Amino acid sequence: MKKEYPIIIGKGLKKGIMGFLDRDRQANVSIVYLKKQYESGEEFDLNDIEKIQAVLHFCDRESIQNTINILKTLMKSMPGDKE
Repeated sequence: MKKEYPIIIGKGLKKGIMGFLDRDRQANVSIVYLKKQYESGEEFDLNDIEKIQAVLHFCDRESIQNTINILKTLMKSMPGDKE
């Protein structure tokens, strides 16, 4: 049986998050492993990607908005700087 592990996102992990529209104009967000370490928020190029870990495919704007709302709610609940 294959074990499924959580996808870890955070500083210092040689990972990046990339968003793009596919040819059908639907949104995709990819979690990728990078060939080298980047500063948080720094842009990277397609050539910098070692492999793709996961892809979130959004079929409509409502699904994107629901995901944004969930992340904003989580961020407000976490300790640290409040925006």
